[in-house]
Amino acid sequence: MWAAVWLPARRRLGRGGPVALQLRTGRMTVRDTTDLATVGEVLRDELYDVPGLDDVHEIVDLGSHIGTAITYFRHRYPAARIHGLEPDPGTFAALQANAGGLEGVTLDRRAISGSTGRSTFFCSENSLASSLVARRGSPVTVATVSLDELMGELGLERIDLLKLDVEGAEYDVLASCTRLEDVRAIAGELHPGLVSRTPEEFFALLDGFEISVDRFSDASWQFQARRA
Repeated sequence: MWAAVWLPARRRLGRGGPVALQLRTGRMTVRDTTDLATVGEVLRDELYDVPGLDDVHEIVDLGSHIGTAITYFRHRYPAARIHGLEPDPGTFAALQANAGGLEGVTLDRRAISGSTGRSTFFCSENSLASSLVARRGSPVTVATVSLDELMGELGLERIDLLKLDVEGAEYDVLASCTRLEDVRAIAGELHPGLVSRTPEEFFALLDGFEISVDRFSDASWQFQARRA
């Protein structure tokens, strides 16, 4: 509550800058109220809790933002290795500050995509909306990597938990992946207004998973998928 009041007040006073929060999961630095909202959703409300998922050794976080999900996973699954990707340059700096020192965590500046190469990424003022797909914000060129290529680079035989929040690229990421049978569970976000296919076509990619969907808003559907 203190941070929710203090962050906008600092901006009005011309004293912008990050604020450090001391949480039960450790220290977390937030830049604005958008960052603070993710702390509430992920760390307080446990947005990425997957009930019944145990024996978790490998977690891949696609769209790591400032590291709230990585911090949650580190606390929830202390024995797991966590691999996070975040292409937004400014947000990656915040991610590095929050999660770069955590044991068993590796961070990658690339964007997850349907193919490996380079692409234009749009950095939004609302850092949660930065995207390869939504052409709003300042364009920068970033390196991209497919999920197959990433798994090969990391030497992953399986992913126990895949977190997917990539602002419209989610269909391309999963449609191009030939190793979804090696993924045990997915906690993600579908953006119906940004993806090139219908929600029915997107969820058809997850054949063999048990799927639950929370239509959080017209723009954002939270979903979980677990191997049956």
